[in-house]
Amino acid sequence: MTGENAETEFLNVDLDIAGETDDLETLLNSIKSAVVVLNHVGRFASVELAEESGSLEETVTGLLDLICTLEPQAKSIWDRLEFRRANIGVQAASEPHAACFAISAKAVEQLAALRFEIVVTVYAPVTD
Repeated sequence: MTGENAETEFLNVDLDIAGETDDLETLLNSIKSAVVVLNHVGRFASVELAEESGSLEETVTGLLDLICTLEPQAKSIWDRLEFRRANIGVQAASEPHAACFAISAKAVEQLAALRFEIVVTVYAPVTD
């Protein structure tokens, strides 16, 4: 994103997870049709939904739906993970002065029930 018309925007939500290497491999195999693997090294993996959504709420809901529909073996692995982070990416720009990206109370409750941590990554404005 560059140029005078650039605005602060929601980018995506990465699902960052850590656990036993074999567990991660099994979990990733169980969700591979629904995600894009951004990084997978040893005990750490980062994925995002293969189908992009236009808003933070829609993306979080998509992640929640994915986790809620895990097969029993994958759900058991999910429960054993060291961490499960919904890493919200935001690209900053000079406009607008303030930008808000909301997650509904219902989604926050579901995130907590699935033991997600919420992380926000804000990327500095891109300059020419």
